[in-house]
Amino acid sequence: VITKTMKKLLTIFCLALLVSCSDRPVTSDDIVKRQGLFYKSFTEELFTGSLLEYHINGQLLQKGSFINGKRNGPYVRYDSLGGIERKGEYVNGKKEGQWKDGSLYGEYLNGKKEGCWDEYFMGTNSVGCYINGRKDGIWKVQGDGVYLIRTWENGTLVSNRIQ
Repeated sequence: VITKTMKKLLTIFCLALLVSCSDRPVTSDDIVKRQGLFYKSFTEELFTGSLLEYHINGQLLQKGSFINGKRNGPYVRYDSLGGIERKGEYVNGKKEGQWKDGSLYGEYLNGKKEGCWDEYFMGTNSVGCYINGRKDGIWKVQGDGVYLIRTWENGTLVSNRIQ
């Protein structure tokens, strides 16, 4: 015989199970990006929740969270050996604060590069500053035995000289 107390406990247990299952972290296969927003796959529902994904070898690949289809909070992406490839924070879908992105190091303000950056790409190292997402001022570029001084104004290259 099932008593009223047992029915209540069973109902509470079922609700707890349902809630715990719905908040499980998802992988990138469970979400899709459309027009800059992330949706649950095969739906029109904006995704809110956690992303947790692993490499084939079991190492963590990436982790992050979303609110109403936009990335929000800390984000980290790892290589297959566990080294950090990308690390930073999103606020309302935009990069914010200090970021490491491959071999690029700097700060974002409202989704745009801001302040001084150190960028290394394919054997070339560049150091300079951004204002409102655009290169500005003197940038020092070194690679393949060549040292360049580039001057930028509001994202436009105005001089380029070898030193």
